[in-house]
Amino acid sequence: MANFPGVQNSSVIYDLQLTPRPASGVGINDIITEMFLHDDVNTWTDTLLNLDMPNYYLTFGAIVIQLLTLTVEDDRADAIIEAMADLFSYPQEEYDFMTTYYVPEVNFFKPIIINWH
Repeated sequence: MANFPGVQNSSVIYDLQLTPRPASGVGINDIITEMFLHDDVNTWTDTLLNLDMPNYYLTFGAIVIQLLTLTVEDDRADAIIEAMADLFSYPQEEYDFMTTYYVPEVNFFKPIIINWH
């Protein structure tokens, strides 16, 4: 979704949090590449642990929610999202972010995405 007009300005979609992250995915890739090329191996753990990246639950949830929200009727998508969150024991904090902020943001951009040529 990041390539659609206006989405780059949405930290909810682009960064999976309410505020922008210090580096994009490309920026994180550059940091890791530079680390491999120039940093002592003893510093790699600290570098990797200090990267500001969304966790697995947010990333996985975003993929599933985008797929459902863009392909299934809203009521049905909401019911499936809730059932899957229960089934996979999705953490409450991530669930709250996704349902309070992420789903409405994807729905806001849905007409742009569906009508994009």
